Amino acid sequence: MKKAIIIIAALMLTGCTTREAQTAAFPLEAQASDAVKEPAEKQAKASFTTWYRKSGKNRSKNIELAAEAINGYVIMPGATFSFNDAVGPTGKASGYKLATVYFNKKKTKGYGGGVCQVSTTLFNAAEIAGMEIVERHKHPEPVPYVEEGRDATTSGRGKLDLKIKNISPEPMTIKTTAEKGVLTVEIY
Repeated sequence: MKKAIIIIAALMLTGCTTREAQTAAFPLEAQASDAVKEPAEKQAKASFTTWYRKSGKNRSKNIELAAEAINGYVIMPGATFSFNDAVGPTGKASGYKLATVYFNKKKTKGYGGGVCQVSTTLFNAAEIAGMEIVERHKHPEPVPYVEEGRDATTSGRGKLDLKIKNISPEPMTIKTTAEKGVLTVEIY
């Protein structure tokens, strides 16, 4: 309110009538109040979502564990992110469950089945964000959760990895959510 009174007084000194001064002051007061608002949350540079069946409890658990493992990673300018390094071992000791995996180009049961859906979702978000794809491998067969050719398989044994490089001048942060059959990866 003090600012409005000062503005009105200044306008009156320059020859404005009280009515003109009041009319001129209101937009300025609104602009001043806008300037003290909290800054808006940072907008995502990219977002990609895939869906999975909640009924596949083991696979769902593996997706949630891998998504949680990469959530919050900050990739500094010029740095390369390794999916396998971030997720770590996908065996029983790490809490991963038996679910369908590809092994020697065939479907079988293995620990960590479903983790590739997380790497695939990250790959697509990273590409949208303009990050450099340093390493990426496709599944031997199309997968149901993404358009053909848009997948990124990984292997906990370290032979197949997804590596993305931040080529922007600012840090990029990975944010993930995996719940109720919806997996989203955002890059900030």
